[in-house]
Amino acid sequence: MTSLMVILSASILFMLVLISLAFQPRMSAKITGWLFFIVAVAGFCIYGYAYSRLFPYVPHAVVRTVFSVFCMFLGRNEISAVSAVPAYQAPYMQILVYLVHLCALYVTASAVITGLGRRLLRLINLFLVNRKNISLIYGVSDDTLSLAQELQEEGSVVVFADDSYSADKEAQILNMGSLLFSGDTVSHPGKGFLKQTGMTRGGRNIHIYCMQDNSNQNMMFAEAMRDALEDAGVPEDRISLTMITADQYTMGSLQADASRNRYGYGSVYALNRVEFIARLMMNKYPPYQTMTFNGHGRALENFEGVIIGFGSVGQAVLRSLLMNAQFDGSTFHAAVIDDQYASAAGNFFYEYPGIGTSYNIEFRNENGRGISFYRYLNEISDTLNYIAVCTGSEKENAEIAAELTEFIARTGSKAVVVQGTVNGIRHIDPKTGITETHTLYSSELLNNESIDHMAMVLNHQYNSGNGKTMEENWRTCDYFSRMSCRASTDFIDALLYSCGASREDVTSGRWHPSEQELETLGKTEHLRWCAFHAAMGYSAMPEEVLRQRAADRQKEIRETGSSKIRITKDTQSRRHACLVEWDELDHLAELEEELTGVHRDYKAADIDNIRMIPDMLKR
Repeated sequence: MTSLMVILSASILFMLVLISLAFQPRMSAKITGWLFFIVAVAGFCIYGYAYSRLFPYVPHAVVRTVFSVFCMFLGRNEISAVSAVPAYQAPYMQILVYLVHLCALYVTASAVITGLGRRLLRLINLFLVNRKNISLIYGVSDDTLSLAQELQEEGSVVVFADDSYSADKEAQILNMGSLLFSGDTVSHPGKGFLKQTGMTRGGRNIHIYCMQDNSNQNMMFAEAMRDALEDAGVPEDRISLTMITADQYTMGSLQADASRNRYGYGSVYALNRVEFIARLMMNKYPPYQTMTFNGHGRALENFEGVIIGFGSVGQAVLRSLLMNAQFDGSTFHAAVIDDQYASAAGNFFYEYPGIGTSYNIEFRNENGRGISFYRYLNEISDTLNYIAVCTGSEKENAEIAAELTEFIARTGSKAVVVQGTVNGIRHIDPKTGITETHTLYSSELLNNESIDHMAMVLNHQYNSGNGKTMEENWRTCDYFSRMSCRASTDFIDALLYSCGASREDVTSGRWHPSEQELETLGKTEHLRWCAFHAAMGYSAMPEEVLRQRAADRQKEIRETGSSKIRITKDTQSRRHACLVEWDELDHLAELEEELTGVHRDYKAADIDNIRMIPDMLKR
């Protein structure tokens, strides 16, 4: 019995040693490096002293010493050759000599043992993959490792796929209980890959995160995974995709489309990196928190914003501010500060014509640290709400933000100063001086499941009366419309804040807006909706164009018996007839009824969105 206990204990200890050597490879490498140095010095002392006594001829003693030290690290020893030296005949000296040799052997074997430990960990992780939901992350980096830890805390099994990673990253992935795949299984994922990761098991939701810096790589992997999942017969409603891409407008091809009998991801959420950064800025430092309201949905002040730098990040932040700072009772004004904006903003106005024609955006050809800019800043300090520093340089951002934070504290302005770069956002607390840093790789920002659920409820309201379930309506909802629903649900906290309410008030039944409050919030919702479409490149549709589209629709009906033309929305030229003031919506409804015979109450539709908030938050 004693022998069995010894054997089992030794086996368990050996496995723990294997795993511990693979755990924290940076620390293991550092310890092994110092141990190698100490053992080498000890070896030269032991054998150098012994051979100086055994071999009077100095060159002979030197060569034997070097040879014996090398043998220590190769698993051989020359202990018997030096045991005749009187100093080494004492028991404690013999123990010391053997310990030095054991440490030398450990140093040499550590690389092999570490490799075995990693392989053992991988086998354990594969064995422990259970029926939990799976998050597949394409791209290994410090940021995605942080994301993986959040996903694991939420109860998801995390699988990594990448061909470019260090041994250090591999060990971290294995030690957190995740799996890592590379090679052909990543380049050409098939049924074998899906089966090995457990993706083909029934009842599991699969969320794929394509997080490589290269958008083309992300797209190719997303397409390959979609094809593999289709081949394996995985239901569309179980798979979702979050992806960093250069062009989010092409994402519709990846989304499932029941009307076209096209297999795809049940949910697709894709933004380019700078848009993720802008969304993170709005999420962590929302504009509405810098404004005051009457407690019944109406703003008591205008929104005044400043954006320093108009590169890709600055442009994305302007669009996000536009979408998130629209309230009844308030007007929106933003000043863009950039002494090079004329050479960087050309495509912006071509891509988003509605922003330039419908909103008060002021461009100032100035430097964010210049005298004229600070004169302007001093003039508007009492009404200033928001400053976004987006110069494109983290160093310059930090310097400008530090100066602006001092200016805000000195003038007593309530404005928030936020830095935005392609790597994340930063904010200096003017009271404490502490810098808060947020990266875009967070589950809260990238996981769209909770947002999508509320968006599904809202979309179902838009399609009420068609006889389909909420899930069926969502499956047939196009990518742009899903984005619109998500933007609306993103704005819920702002709407509640303007009423002095919270999500907890809604879910506990304490929020009971009056009809007047509902109308006020409906006006705000319409302002937000218009800003969203302008930020997506839409502009207003002239009445003559609306009439021509109605004529084309009637012609198509006469010729084919039906028509897919929606007269108020032209997705090709990105024009929308509803991009008008609130008071003009009744006239638009009357005109549409005249042209189509169908009555639409656009004001009621906006107010219905507000009425739906409890359902969206409770479901």
